[in-house]
Parts: sequence; C-alpha cells; structure tokens
Amino acid sequence: MNVPAEAIQQVVGSAGDQDLVLVKFGAPWCGPCQQIDKELQSLEPTLAGEVRVVKIDVGEQPEVAAQFGIDGIPRMFLVRNGKVLADEVGYRSESELRSWVADYQ
Repeated sequence: MNVPAEAIQQVVGSAGDQDLVLVKFGAPWCGPCQQIDKELQSLEPTLAGEVRVVKIDVGEQPEVAAQFGIDGIPRMFLVRNGKVLADEVGYRSESELRSWVADYQ
C-alpha cells in the first residue's frame, strides 16, 4: 500500500512517531461502518495509551479517502512512524480487531 506521506501526516497529525494509530474510513449511511464503530468503542478502553483511533468520514473528506485509495468501506489502516503497516477492508468483530492490532503492538 503506497499512501503519500502528506496524507498520512494529515490524518495522523500530532501522534508521536512511536504511536500506533488505527485509521478507520467509513460513512454514517454504511451499516457495517456503524457496527465496526461499536466494536472500536468497546475496544478503546483496552487500547487506551497504546493505540490511537482516528475515524474519517469519506463523505466529509473525499480527498483524504482518495489519497488512501479507499474503494470500499469500512476500511482500516494501522500506521506507525508515518508508514502504513497493515490494512483491512470490511467488518471485523472486537476480537478480530484486538488480534489484528496486537500483531503490530
């Protein structure tokens, strides 16, 4: 996955270089996106201080979605040190998300 550094910086913003950031692209009208938001909300207390979650609405920020090459939602990326480590497309359960993130912590 080749995402421009400027796009990553725009999304990740003030996260420290060593911070792991989960970037989730979705939309309010997308059912699976809403479900994954619930899973992420349940997971956030467990990840607090270890992983920052950033949610991007593709309707409100189409230029960022285009820079990340979003062609289906929900889509998630794990980013650290300005580099995309992994990406997933589609719904994932809380346990699947926990396992996916743990592989990169």
